[in-house]
Amino acid sequence: MTEQDMTVFVNSVLTYFERISGVAATTGIPRKKEGDSVMLDYTGIIGISGQRKGCVYFTTSGEMLRQVIGAVLGEGEVSEEATQSMAGEIANTIAGYAQESLGEGFLISVPVVVRGQAQDVSLPLDVSSFVLPVDWQNNRAYLVVGVQ
Repeated sequence: MTEQDMTVFVNSVLTYFERISGVAATTGIPRKKEGDSVMLDYTGIIGISGQRKGCVYFTTSGEMLRQVIGAVLGEGEVSEEATQSMAGEIANTIAGYAQESLGEGFLISVPVVVRGQAQDVSLPLDVSSFVLPVDWQNNRAYLVVGVQ
């Protein structure tokens, strides 16, 4: 994965939060992922296939997801189902924005959502993976990108 590829994902995250809420997110410096998975309360996972292969996932707290739902739908009670769905929706939208920039050879799957620490989620071993910290509305999330 090139620096230009990572810039596409950074811009995808920034675009997502600006569009849904009008409130900008900030990102930290991407770091190479080493060791265990970075997973918080909810994780939306997107498989990548086509000319490029790998995985992208967005992981965050339930609180952040409830705030995103509030920004999109307005105030109100948020169900567990809606919270889980939002984790997948965020991952899907960010990957979709990246797909627009990376072209037709960057095919994305439907999202899979995991709650909590999943033991069986792993990125391809032959691909360098990067962790991008994302801060929005006093919440922390991570975008993990492992794409050839």
